[in-house]
Amino acid sequence: MARFDKPAFDVTTAIAPPLPKTDTAMAAASRAAGAELQRRLKYQALQCMLRAIETLEAVPEGDWRGRLEAVERLGREAEAEDR
Repeated sequence: MARFDKPAFDVTTAIAPPLPKTDTAMAAASRAAGAELQRRLKYQALQCMLRAIETLEAVPEGDWRGRLEAVERLGREAEAEDR
């Protein structure tokens, strides 16, 4: 009669075998690098928003054409920085 107290096939290790320590360290380093990149992107986005607010505040409130030109200029400057 067969014994059923221990499975002959372990599903968890067949699907995802345990990672060696080097893979675990690489995964941790990858997560840390991703977090740093995300932090820098948030900082750049905040700088961009602040620059836009300051630019729009410098244009008189009723001058919609001036505001549009200021926003277009900001867009061109941002594209130039990306290159």
